[in-house]
Amino acid sequence: MGVRFGSIASGSAGNALLVEVGGTRVMVDCGLGLAIARERIAQRGWEPESIDAILVTHEHGDHISDRKAHV
Repeated sequence: MGVRFGSIASGSAGNALLVEVGGTRVMVDCGLGLAIARERIAQRGWEPESIDAILVTHEHGDHISDRKAHV
């Protein structure tokens, strides 16, 4: 069984990582606004709707965000 992962964002402005194992797709943290997160996921060849779960490691703003836009 292969593992696939891709960094969507890393840094104080936002953190997000995609991990796929055995057909299950999980986003670890999502410190980006929804529009930016969807765009970056799609740029890496994944459909945003195909993510099965989001794992939040902790509740700092750079790891979880409810912002609609992020620059």
